[in-house]
Amino acid sequence: MDFIQRHRLLIIGLLCGLVLAVIVILVFLFVQSTAPHNTVVIDNPDTASNLSSDNIKEIAQKVYNSIDINNKADIYHSVIRDGSYTYKDSTVTFIVDIESIKASFKVVVTVDSNSILQGDIGILCVDKDQEIYSPALACTSTGFEDITQSSSNPDDSIYYDLGSHLPITTSDYSINYGRINSAGNYVSDGQLAVVVTLYTPDAKNKALAAISDLGYDINKLNFYYISDYSN
Repeated sequence: MDFIQRHRLLIIGLLCGLVLAVIVILVFLFVQSTAPHNTVVIDNPDTASNLSSDNIKEIAQKVYNSIDINNKADIYHSVIRDGSYTYKDSTVTFIVDIESIKASFKVVVTVDSNSILQGDIGILCVDKDQEIYSPALACTSTGFEDITQSSSNPDDSIYYDLGSHLPITTSDYSINYGRINSAGNYVSDGQLAVVVTLYTPDAKNKALAAISDLGYDINKLNFYYISDYSN
């Protein structure tokens, strides 16, 4: 093999190596750009049979936001606890366990007949008898839209007490509560109100009766109604 042939083969080899290096770099950058960041990854999402993959991602993000530790990691892997998943009257409840930080959170959401999330995502502390880690990461419920009992208005207490019974979902209505503005959007500085989604034209009275049956005076509550049916 003469010098020119060896030189040509060397150039071809260098070019092939350069092209391969560029491909590896591009693949790495693509994987990095599409990989999840600043979130919780639920490793067994199929357990949540009534929730879409987008629902799972949204819930996982809320769980991540609820982790209150210093130097929070970029990603936490978690699982839906065996036997914790329930679906009843459009309300989905399950427990997410994060082994690496010894944390558990109860998730409560409401979905419609098309498995689309309705209202807020509740991220709550598990009950004492549901704790599996010792010691466990300290937990503070973010509840629905991070509502906390920070208001000095004594009348607000009725909403927090009622909130222990919510959400309530039937085929006619769903009831939740939160801080909302005049446009009906959940905001941290909005007015506390009972949010009632109506699925049938005559659902309003049924929802009010359900609240009254729990022992609450509906005249002392603010209500925001969402009509989710065809006239």
